[in-house]
Amino acid sequence: MTNQRHPDSDDQEDMKISCEISSHPKTYEVDEISEKEISEAVETILSGSIEQIHPTFYKNIDPAKEFGVSRFVADRVYHLPKLLENITLSFIQNNTYLIHAESKDPNGNSIRLEHRFKATSAEEAEKLYENINSQLTGVQLKIWLACWKLGDELRRYTYTCQLVDLMKITYSERSGYFSVSEKTEFYEHLKSLEQTKFVFTKPKYGSNKQTKSTSKKKDHYVSFEIPLLQIVSRIDNEEGKAKYPQQITVSIMNLFPHPGKMAFVGAPFKRKTLELHADDTQLATWIQTRKAQRPDEKFITIERGYLIQLASLQRSDAANKTSANQKLLRKLQRIAAKGIIVKAPEKITKEVQLHVR
Repeated sequence: MTNQRHPDSDDQEDMKISCEISSHPKTYEVDEISEKEISEAVETILSGSIEQIHPTFYKNIDPAKEFGVSRFVADRVYHLPKLLENITLSFIQNNTYLIHAESKDPNGNSIRLEHRFKATSAEEAEKLYENINSQLTGVQLKIWLACWKLGDELRRYTYTCQLVDLMKITYSERSGYFSVSEKTEFYEHLKSLEQTKFVFTKPKYGSNKQTKSTSKKKDHYVSFEIPLLQIVSRIDNEEGKAKYPQQITVSIMNLFPHPGKMAFVGAPFKRKTLELHADDTQLATWIQTRKAQRPDEKFITIERGYLIQLASLQRSDAANKTSANQKLLRKLQRIAAKGIIVKAPEKITKEVQLHVR
């Protein structure tokens, strides 16, 4: 599916979403979330209303300009670029293959990426494997953000909507008809997201650093599986023949066991992020997650090499560094135009400082 760039436009929500739930509660001021409010959110989740997003989720989000993604989930997706540096392809069974990678976060906790897919042969698996990187960091990452944006608007972690309505949110510049091939391709990306998950493992008793109180418990770890998406159900027009559903029910957060309070805190993302081309999505996502992690900082400093990777410009950089710098600046200018950073730097240096507030 093509995703053409287009001129900036006002952030208007003039599209009517054909979903089951459409009511919006009152807006909350952006401020710090108290422990009491978090406790209330956790109680709501544990009481059985797990599909409903608690109002405290939105306390750090400006609803006129932003939507939210769970901080617990966003903080794991933040490591996607690093993980994709060292991915491995393995055969499982019955034409099923696994792409996987693992790394450590700054606290020494393990983060593992897993993506399963089907292939009829090892040769086909290798060809599909080569496309996984660009899809996960591009079009599929953009679709994933669109799923969170719609869930945020509906105040639901699990919701039902028409497939084309989700497509319109993902490709906000499109105003016309989506073809059968585009709908089919979009649904294939959703199914691919369903097969992608992060596994976050940390000590059960709070720290990787051994102390007198934890020395006897150091071998006890807890793991959280974080699927990017779950397709709960689908409705088709033709039984067993449809290449894509007319209506789907999706879940954007299925976490077990209970991961802690950060699952119920929203990381703010600009609504205009979805106006960016898919090729710009990874860089825009990483910057905004970093901003959410360090809300008091006005600048982010990034080494040029990693910025090139976030911008998916490794091949351009290997061929011509000057050309790669120019492409990177244009990307940063597009991101600045959407309000994700205050302004793009004047030039690319060994370390690039981005003004985020």
